[in-house]
Amino acid sequence: MASNKALIVAAPASGSGKTVITLALLRHFRDAGTPVSSFKIGPDYIDPAFHRAAGGSICVTLDGWAMRPSTVDALVAAACAGDGDGDGDGLLIGEGVMGLFDGAA
Repeated sequence: MASNKALIVAAPASGSGKTVITLALLRHFRDAGTPVSSFKIGPDYIDPAFHRAAGGSICVTLDGWAMRPSTVDALVAAACAGDGDGDGDGLLIGEGVMGLFDGAA
């Protein structure tokens, strides 16, 4: 049974450095020999490629607005299993979508 530990990098607004922090964490854990995989929350097709390069394993995109809950569940399970060593017991790092107040008028 997988026993991943997970964290989400979030911030109050876009441009706060979520991607930079996420990439730094992914590279750090990869270089330290800790199995790590990632996910990006929201409709983003560029950051997942950066995640894969930094962490060395799959990155899935999760979009709770556009995806069925069963699809999100399956993608999280795939990310957990894809932590690089195949046993699903590594670290899962997520990058949040935009910011809490983005789009608020």
